[in-house]
Amino acid sequence: MALRAALAQLGAGLAVATLAFFFALPAAAWFLLHSLGATTFAAALRLPWWWLPIQFGFVPALLLVASLEIAPAWFLAAFLLLSLIYWSTWRSRVPLYLSGQPVWQAIEAHLPVSGRVLDLGAGLGGPLLYLARRRPDLQFEGIEAAPLPWLASCMRAWGLANLRLRWGSFWRLPLESYDLVFAYLSPAAMPQLWQKVRAEMRPGSLFISVEFPVPGVAADQIIETGGRQRLYLWRF
Repeated sequence: MALRAALAQLGAGLAVATLAFFFALPAAAWFLLHSLGATTFAAALRLPWWWLPIQFGFVPALLLVASLEIAPAWFLAAFLLLSLIYWSTWRSRVPLYLSGQPVWQAIEAHLPVSGRVLDLGAGLGGPLLYLARRRPDLQFEGIEAAPLPWLASCMRAWGLANLRLRWGSFWRLPLESYDLVFAYLSPAAMPQLWQKVRAEMRPGSLFISVEFPVPGVAADQIIETGGRQRLYLWRF
């Protein structure tokens, strides 16, 4: 998706550069043409609708930032901060999604009688904190690859003896010892994740995906939470 977005900007830039050989227009007109061209290319490449205003506003945003004469160190600081938050999102295509209490309560209703529960991509730890406090008889674990969210979740979980938070990639974490595994990732990750859970989760365990189904695989149960964040359940 990011590649297609970059191609839309590149295509618009090449089109405007070509037109500039034949026509003389004010700079503002060229910027407007670039924005319109990038938006048109984005639509032709079938990017999601929310990419269209981003494509249209990209060049104006660059011009605005350039006019503010911000010291380069601030851009470096912003880059480092965002890197610590999103880390390997460019590769995994899994951004930081946050769920709310309706989702946590729906997961709570499907917690096992005993055993271990794992959150793949724990983020800031909201669901785990809620569940660990509600069910001190269960062991909860979360794994998060991005350093800053992981650190924040560890600080929030201080003092909870039944909650452990790991830093690392869940792709390298075996799943056979967990009774319930849940995840709130992205459509891009679901096919590969399904292969992993199907190969590793043991009979009698439960996998829950928040919001995103597995393409071509019917869920055993779908639970509405009152918003777009429905739950998809698979039992093994």
